[in-house]
Amino acid sequence: MNETLRHPRGTVERSESTTAFFHPLLEQLKQRRIELGLTQMEVDGKLGVADRLVAKWECGLRIPTMYSFALWAEGLEMDVTLQPKD
Repeated sequence: MNETLRHPRGTVERSESTTAFFHPLLEQLKQRRIELGLTQMEVDGKLGVADRLVAKWECGLRIPTMYSFALWAEGLEMDVTLQPKD
């Protein structure tokens, strides 16, 4: 099932494949935040994003842009690497 999301630059359709793609990545970021002992609000402040935005990303209510995703990973001292499929 597809879901239409509102975005400042227009509407964005979130498909099951988009959710399936992002879910494992979001889980890794969430686990890293927990490992570092940071709250969602502390990460919000560290990234300079809107209040509770990290919480919305982590629970799947919003999908971060690729730029926000890269900043989030950097803020949690992680690298983002793309690899060819086996």
